[in-house]
Amino acid sequence: MKQQKIVYQQAINDLKDQYLKYNLTFFSSSFLSNLLFSSHFHRLQHVYSSHRR
Repeated sequence: MKQQKIVYQQAINDLKDQYLKYNLTFFSSSFLSNLLFSSHFHRLQHVYSSHRR
């Protein structure tokens, strides 16, 4: 019974690690894409406003 609990705990810890790693990569990738998108958007705005003049 004790052995089973240890295995269970280990599985939970592994899941936590996976979850954290996934969250970190997801967060950093979404952060990067947001950064790229916002810079691209600003460039578009700049081009648009310069064309309107």
